[in-house]
Amino acid sequence: MSSLLAARQIAWRTSNKPSKRDFDPSPYLGLPTVEAFYKKLMQDFPPDDSNYQWAEHALNGHYITRIFYKHMPKDVNGILTAIPEIYDVVREHYPNMKVGIIADHCAAAIFLRLSHS
Repeated sequence: MSSLLAARQIAWRTSNKPSKRDFDPSPYLGLPTVEAFYKKLMQDFPPDDSNYQWAEHALNGHYITRIFYKHMPKDVNGILTAIPEIYDVVREHYPNMKVGIIADHCAAAIFLRLSHS
């Protein structure tokens, strides 16, 4: 749990948004599980906030990452040409999802695909 919070703190601290940089993580420090962490994020942020959307996505099985991974070819050149098309499909199905959240999960899927090739 502490490594997850440490990673989130890096993301918040390096954000361009003052609201993210000034975020106080202390209410999250004593949470016992990753699930509890994500549930608290969803309690503390509105549905259109990236923290909420990231948490919801994680609690629901990383479905966007799985969509990208499933539709990515195994070769590097194929991945590069397939990403825009897959991205457009994901964006069409999840129009309210923050672009950064979709991009993060695309990057995760690329990492997974290249790791398994």
